[in-house]
Amino acid sequence: MKRRTLIAGAVSVAGLAAANQVLAQPGGVPPDTKTEKPDFVEATVETIYDAIYKGEGGGETTSPVLILKARDEERYLPIWIGALESISITMGLENTRKARPMSHDLMAELVKALQGRVQAVTVRYEPQDKIFYAAIKVVANGVETEVDSRPSDAIALALRVKAPILVASELMKQTTLDEIKAELKKK
Repeated sequence: MKRRTLIAGAVSVAGLAAANQVLAQPGGVPPDTKTEKPDFVEATVETIYDAIYKGEGGGETTSPVLILKARDEERYLPIWIGALESISITMGLENTRKARPMSHDLMAELVKALQGRVQAVTVRYEPQDKIFYAAIKVVANGVETEVDSRPSDAIALALRVKAPILVASELMKQTTLDEIKAELKKK
């Protein structure tokens, strides 16, 4: 099976050409991205929690926090997400649709139209960037492609196509949902 990785940030023609040269080689991953792969655990969406926190000016702000739960144990991961993404994830959980497709519905239809399937989505954290990242693994015509994504978008898509959500194991915190909510109230 040939493996390709789409590199986010390769926006210029020269950048795309360089990325394609790297990806065309056996192993096709740029040298600076070859790192030891984390161990992943399957997770489900436990809830979207509206966290209230104090803003810089002293006022309070509400922001949605996606809470993932390890499938077979009491381990959780909270991820701050945007309001629109929380709506899309909720619609995916409830299996509801609008009259016109939303972005994540469109992504699911595009994958299907190209005779592909979402194999899984993965979520990881890069401590040096202090950012969560995700990848959408798509298989089409015997070729596996990994597409860079925000976790909220990858999860909204996974819910629509019933694909597994895999989270880097070290991110899942052994705790209870009440402790996660209490911790979020302190921020």
